[in-house]
Amino acid sequence: MGATKWTDLFIRNLPLKDIRYDLREGDGFTVRVFPTGAKSFCFIYKLRGTKRRLTLGEHPSTSLKKARQKHAEALSLVKKGIDPILKTREEDETRRREAEQKRRQEEAEAKALTVSALAETFIEACKKKGLRRWTEYKRYLDRELIPKLGTWKAADVARADIREVVGLVYERGAGVAANRALAVIRRLFNWAVEEDLLSSSPAVKIKQPHKEDPKTRNLSADEIRKFWTGLDSPELSMAPATRTALKLILVTAQRPGEVASLRWADIDGDVWQIPEEKAKNKLPHRVPLPKLALELLSMLPREGEYAFPSPRGNRPIHGCALSHTMRINLEVLGFNPGEAFTPHDLRRTAASRMAEAGVLRVTISRLLNHKDHDDTTRIYERHSYDLEKRQALQKWAGTLTKILKQEDGAKVIPIKGRRPRATATA
Repeated sequence: MGATKWTDLFIRNLPLKDIRYDLREGDGFTVRVFPTGAKSFCFIYKLRGTKRRLTLGEHPSTSLKKARQKHAEALSLVKKGIDPILKTREEDETRRREAEQKRRQEEAEAKALTVSALAETFIEACKKKGLRRWTEYKRYLDRELIPKLGTWKAADVARADIREVVGLVYERGAGVAANRALAVIRRLFNWAVEEDLLSSSPAVKIKQPHKEDPKTRNLSADEIRKFWTGLDSPELSMAPATRTALKLILVTAQRPGEVASLRWADIDGDVWQIPEEKAKNKLPHRVPLPKLALELLSMLPREGEYAFPSPRGNRPIHGCALSHTMRINLEVLGFNPGEAFTPHDLRRTAASRMAEAGVLRVTISRLLNHKDHDDTTRIYERHSYDLEKRQALQKWAGTLTKILKQEDGAKVIPIKGRRPRATATA
C-alpha cells in the first residue's frame, strides 16, 4: 500500500480498527489512524541511530498537500543532520516569544493614552460620579491643555511641560486662571495615577504662578441697591429665574451652586433643607427662610423639580452660569470693570452685614454651613442653631429692606452686649 501515492479520498476512506495503526507512503511519511476515527500525519525517521516521530498535523484540518510539504521540509533537515523536532520546538518558542512581545506591546500602547483621550476619559468619569464642576474642568482642559499637549502620550508629559502650559496662561495676564488651570491639570493626572493609567503625575510639586489676594469684596449699601434694582431692568440679558437666584443668594447668604440647584421638594414650610449630596462640604444644612426669601420664591412658577431649571433639560442651572451672566451684565447693572463682583461676593456681603449687626461668629458659621467650627461650636455640636440662624436672617432681611428703601439701614446698631465680629466665607 505504501508504494501507491495517497489521495484525499483514500485518506478519508481508511477503515477503522479496534486498535491504532499506521500506514506509510514512503520516506517515513505516515498516516496514523485511531479507533475513534481521528487521523494524523507524521514523519518517522532515524537520526544518529535513534528512531523518532514528528507530528505534521491532524486530518482534515491539515490537508494531505500541506502534510506532504511539511514532510518534505523535515526530510530535508534530516538529510542535513538536523533534527526537525528540535527545529520545530525552536520555531514554536520563537513564535511564542514574538506573540508575547506583541501582546505586551499592544497592552503598553493601550495604556499609553494621549493627553486628549485621557482628558476625555477623566471628564466622563466626573460625569458618572455626579461632580457638578465637570464642565469647569472640561473648559480649562479644552482651552489650556489640549491645544498644547493633546496629541502627546500622557506618559511622555514631564513636569516642565505642565509648567510651560500654565506659564503661557500666566503670561496672558490671567494669573488666577493660571492657578485654576494648574489645579484642574493636577486633578486630571492624579486621577490617572489612581486609576493605574499612569505610574506617576507630572503635575506634582508645581507652585501656583500667581499669588492670590484674599477675597474681601463686600458691596456697599449703594452697590447693593444698584445691584438689586438693576436686576429688574428690562435691558438685562438675563432670565427672570436667574435674577431671582442672584437675589436669593444675597438674602440667604448660601452658596451660589446650592441656590442654583434648589429643589421644590427641599422646601418644608419656611425652612430650606439642603441635603448632604447638594452641599459643598457634604453636610446637610437647614436654612430658615425669612419673609423676603419666601416672597422671591413665590414669584417662580412651580413647574418641574427645580426652582431654577436649566433650559437644556430636566436639571438645574449651573452655579457657573450665574457667574457668567453676572459678568456679561455688569455694565448694564451700572458697574464698571473695576467694581466687578461675583455671586459668591453676595454671600460674603450678607455674612459681613450680619457680623456688623452683632450676630455671633459661631451663628454665622453655622448659617454659612462651614465644616470647620471653633471650640464654641464643637461644644454645641448637637444644637441645630435653627433659632439663631432664623434671627440672623430676619435681621439681615430687615437691614436689606431698609437699604433698598434708601433708609439708613446700612448702619445697624449691634445687639447689646455683643461686639461686632468679622467673618469670611467659603
